[in-house]
Amino acid sequence: MSLPLDGVRVVSLGVSISGPLGVRHLADFGAEVIKVEPPGGDMVRHWDSAVDGEGSVHFWVNPNKRSVVLNLKDERGREVLRRLIAGADIFLENFSPGTAGRLGFGYEAVRRIRPDIIYLHASGYGQDGPYRDMKAFDGLIQAETGVMEMTGTPESPAKVALSICDGVTGLFIALSAMMALRQRDQTGAGQEVDVDTDTNEVLATRLLPTTPEDADTETTPPQTITIHASLDDKPLGTWAGLYIGDSPVAVKEATKTPAHNEAGEESEK
Repeated sequence: MSLPLDGVRVVSLGVSISGPLGVRHLADFGAEVIKVEPPGGDMVRHWDSAVDGEGSVHFWVNPNKRSVVLNLKDERGREVLRRLIAGADIFLENFSPGTAGRLGFGYEAVRRIRPDIIYLHASGYGQDGPYRDMKAFDGLIQAETGVMEMTGTPESPAKVALSICDGVTGLFIALSAMMALRQRDQTGAGQEVDVDTDTNEVLATRLLPTTPEDADTETTPPQTITIHASLDDKPLGTWAGLYIGDSPVAVKEATKTPAHNEAGEESEK
């Protein structure tokens, strides 16, 4: 059976989670993804030893790929990478901004090898701007973008247990690659695409529960949990006034029925 991305080749310098996860979505739909790893392997191989001595995250973000180990500080490794790029449609790097360029694989250098390449950067804060050199990780972005403030209780903000910021960034990487491929189909031109975790999560938090008042002010939306009515035979509204610890938590029903606030009053979703 053919897949949508059969015939598309991706060369990935992705490390950790977001970059590799982004091109994993492409691999799942048929793209040939060649993962370039440093001597010793990507860091996620060593985060735990849950899968035959290797890290479980590695097997989550890197299935359906081919791997090659290259030392990009050695000219022989760089030459092999140039040959791989010459046959690629998409190139991804998610090093700290500027690192790929210093290794000789910035956008202009890669475009000279493959003029119609789609070049994806993935980083915490983008390739330019005042925060470009800041380090980023999932928990930090959750705090900065307000996710933690909307989770847990007012006294104890909480990190979402999953690497949600990395996951959202991975989806934006895949979406960006698809749009760039579509545009190349129409124009024949490649392009440089900058995907950053901070901006992606700011966009994603706009999907979280808010009220009309929140939209017009700088008020932080209340901590919110979701209850699905089908999981219990209690009448709608029984959950009103729910507390976690000593703190009231707003409740939203995961149905098309009216939600109830802490006072038990109906409100439109």
